[in-house]
Amino acid sequence: MTNGNLDFLGKAPKYPLSVGEDGDFEVVDGIENIKSSFNFFLSTFTNSLPMTGYGNSAMKLLFEPNDPALLNAYRGELQKELSEYEPRIQVLGVQRVSFPNSPETVRIRIVYKIRNTDVIENEVVDLSS
Repeated sequence: MTNGNLDFLGKAPKYPLSVGEDGDFEVVDGIENIKSSFNFFLSTFTNSLPMTGYGNSAMKLLFEPNDPALLNAYRGELQKELSEYEPRIQVLGVQRVSFPNSPETVRIRIVYKIRNTDVIENEVVDLSS
């Protein structure tokens, strides 16, 4: 395994979309591409795009009461969804899915390993209704 060249992770428009100084959409590569992909995936309701099944179930948590049993159920579902829709990574765990001080916000922390490397990253994303 190597931590060297991460070109295999590809390039994509940064999400949320933003325009650079040259007037084109900003593009990210490497680990930033994966983080951008997480942000897009985690802000997309399941089945809200033409891609059947794409999106995440954690968005449902925005409209549910703060219930630890419900959070635990969605933790496993989210881990499965990420494994399916982000093949460049191996999900090591969704360590924490909870409501911070604000009941209309969901905080999700994902720990993952970039395939074919020794690189372990985590991403924390807050979703708000």
